[in-house]
Amino acid sequence: MMEKSMRMTIVVLVLVAIAAEIPRIVQLAPGYTPPLGISQQGVALKQTLQTEEATNRKVAQMNAQLQSAIAAVENHLLVMQRDYTQHLQDLAQRGLIQLSNGS
Repeated sequence: MMEKSMRMTIVVLVLVAIAAEIPRIVQLAPGYTPPLGISQQGVALKQTLQTEEATNRKVAQMNAQLQSAIAAVENHLLVMQRDYTQHLQDLAQRGLIQLSNGS
C-alpha cells in the first residue's frame, strides 16, 4: 500500500514539474507572443493616448490655419468687390457705361 502511495506521489510530482515547464516550452514555439501584462497594457494605452493627443493638437493647428486662410480669402474678395464697384462707378461717371439699379 505504501509503495502504491509513493508511486502516486512521484507521478503527481512529475506531472506538476511538467505543468510548471509548459509556459517555458510554449515560449520557445516559433511565432509565440506573450500576452500583455497589466503594466504593458498601461504603457500601450499611454502611448495610444499620447499619439491621439498629438494628432488632436495637429488637427487643431491645421484648423486654425484653415480658418485664417478662409478669413484672408474673404477679406480679399471684399477688397476686390469694393475695387470693382469703384471702377464701375468711375466708368459710369465718365459716361462710358450706364449702370442700372438691379432691374
